[in-house]
Amino acid sequence: MKKKLISQLVCVTMALSLTSVSALAEETNAAAEVNEGAAEGKEEGKEEPQEEEQAAPQLNTMEQRSNAVAVQANDGETKNITKTGLTLGNTDNPLPTEETTYAAGGGTVTFIPAIPPATEGENGTNAKLVLDNAEINCPGFTAIAFKSEEDLDIELKGTNVFTANNGIASEGNLNIIGEGTLKIKGTEDGIESEGGIAVNSGTIEISDFQSVRATRAGLRAKEGDVTINGGTVTIRSEESDIHGIYASPNSKDEFGTVYIDGGKVDINVKDRGIYAGKNIVIDDKADVDVISTDDDGLHSYEGNITIGGNAVVKVVSEDDDGIYADKGKVEISGSANVTINPLTAFVISVSESPEVYSATAYGKCDTNNYDDDISKLEVKEDTELTVDRCTHIEIANAENLTVDGKIINNGTIVIPAEDCTKLTGKLTNNNMLTIIADDSVDAAEMIQGMGMEDGDGIIRVSNSDGSVSSMYTNDGTQLKTQEAIVIKDIADTTDNTPTGEYFDENGKGYSWNAATKVLTLKNIVPNKVEITSANDVTIQIVGTAYVVEEFKFFGGETFQNKTVTITGERVKARYIKSENINVVIATQKVNIEIIQNVFSLESGRLFLSSCFVGG
Repeated sequence: MKKKLISQLVCVTMALSLTSVSALAEETNAAAEVNEGAAEGKEEGKEEPQEEEQAAPQLNTMEQRSNAVAVQANDGETKNITKTGLTLGNTDNPLPTEETTYAAGGGTVTFIPAIPPATEGENGTNAKLVLDNAEINCPGFTAIAFKSEEDLDIELKGTNVFTANNGIASEGNLNIIGEGTLKIKGTEDGIESEGGIAVNSGTIEISDFQSVRATRAGLRAKEGDVTINGGTVTIRSEESDIHGIYASPNSKDEFGTVYIDGGKVDINVKDRGIYAGKNIVIDDKADVDVISTDDDGLHSYEGNITIGGNAVVKVVSEDDDGIYADKGKVEISGSANVTINPLTAFVISVSESPEVYSATAYGKCDTNNYDDDISKLEVKEDTELTVDRCTHIEIANAENLTVDGKIINNGTIVIPAEDCTKLTGKLTNNNMLTIIADDSVDAAEMIQGMGMEDGDGIIRVSNSDGSVSSMYTNDGTQLKTQEAIVIKDIADTTDNTPTGEYFDENGKGYSWNAATKVLTLKNIVPNKVEITSANDVTIQIVGTAYVVEEFKFFGGETFQNKTVTITGERVKARYIKSENINVVIATQKVNIEIIQNVFSLESGRLFLSSCFVGG
C-alpha cells in the first residue's frame, strides 16, 4: 500500500497537465477500496461507525482516508496511522526527533518533541501530541500508544474520534489540554497511564464499542493520581466490572488519589463510579454526577473522601453504597451541595478495632424508592452516625433499620412506629424525628423507651397519611398545638390585642402583655405567629416552641427601624417574613429557614439555609 501511494504521488508530479484524469483515477481506486473494506467488515460481523456525508470521493473508513491523505513529515517521509494505531517510543517506532505529522482520517496527529531546559533551573517543555480532528479506527489495538516514560501533553483541537481497544495508553504522566473534543469508543481502557492523568480543559467522551465489552475504566492511572481541573469528562458503560475513574488501586506510596476541583464530571457505569487506592478529593467549583448500577458511587480503599468548597455532587448507587470509605472517613464541608442515594450510602462497617468509627450522612434518602435488600440503614456497635442538618432520611419498614451504635440527628428522620424497637443503641435528637403511628400507639411511652439521650429536638407523631397528630419533646412531653397566634398593636385602632394568658392545665400555651410588648410562647406548636405592631416587641421562649409555618411581622412605614427580639430557650420555625422590621435572634437554640428578611444577630446560632429540614 505504501509503495502504491508513493507511485501515485510521483505520477501526479510528472503529469500536471493531466490533473483531472489523475483525480478521476484516484476517485475510482478509493471507491473500490471502500467496497472492499465494507465487504470485509460484513464478513467479520462488525459494523463500521456512521460517518457524516462528504463530497466525493466517499472515504468511509479511517484506513482509507489515512492512505488517501498522506501528510509529508519534516524528515521527508510519509507518515500514516494504520489499522493497528499509532505507536511511539519503542524499538520499532522510536520517538521522532523533530515535529512529525501523521494522517488520521480526515484530520491529523502531530508529535512535537520535548524541549529540555536551556540551562539548569529553567523549565523545558513536555513532549506533545496535537490531535486535530483526528479519526483512528483500530478495533483490537490501541489508538495511540506512547511507550516512553517521559511526560506527555495531549492538545485537543476540533473533534477527534477513536474506536479501539484502548484510546490512549502512556507509560508516563498524561496532561490533557486544549479546547477540542476527544470521543473514545473502546473495549478496554479509555485513557490509561502507568503514571498519572490530568485533565485541564477540553471535552472527553468515553463509551462502549458495539457493546462487545466495555472499558475497564474510563480514566485509569495505574500508579499515579487522576486530577481534573477543568473541561468536561463523560463516561458511559453498560457492561459489568467497569469503573468510571480508577486511580492506583494498590495505593503505591503517595499515589492513588482522585482530585476534582473544577470542570464537569458525568459518570454512569455498572462498577464503581470513582475508585481511589487512597483519597477522593472534590473541591472548589467541581460539578460531579455519578451513577453506579452495581457497586459504589465513590469508593476509597484506604484513604478519606472529602467534599468541600462550592462543589456540587450527586451520587446514586442502585445496588450498593453511594459513598464509601473502606478504611477512612467521609467529610463534607464548606458550601458543598451533596445529594446521595440510596440509604446504603451511610452503612458503616466496623473492623477488628476497639476504636469508635464515625461518619456523617448527607443528602436526601427515601428507602421507599428502593428494594428492601439494598435500602438498609445499619449503625453497628461502637459506631456513630451523624445525620447532617440538611439531610432527610425516611425509613420504609423494620427490615431497613438496625441501630446498635449511636445516631445523632441534626436533620430529619422519618420512621414507622414499629421500627422504634430497632433502636437498641442511643439516639440524640437535635432537630426533627417523625414517627408514623396509628391512634393505638402510646406516643409518650414509646418515646421514653427509645433510648433517647441528650438533644433539644422535636418528635412529631404523624398518621399514616402524613398528617400531624401530635408533637413531643425528647423526654416525651407533649407540646400544646395552636392553630395561629395573631397579635395587633397599632396606635389609634380599636382592634389591638389585649393583655391575656392562654395556657392549658399543664402550663402550656402563650401570653401577650400589651404594656411590656412581650409575647411568651411556652411548649407550644402554633401553625403561625403573626405580629403587627408599631412598637418594639420581644418574643420570650419558655421550653420549646415550634412554629410549623412562619413568623410574620408587619408594620409598613410606621414600623421602620423597629425591632422584634426572639429570646429564651428552643425555637424552631419554617421561616421569618418581615416588612420594614429588624429581627434580633438572641436565643441560643434557633433553627429557621430564611426567606426574605432584614437581620441582625446578637448571639446564638442562626442557620441561614434554604435546606430547612424541620417542617
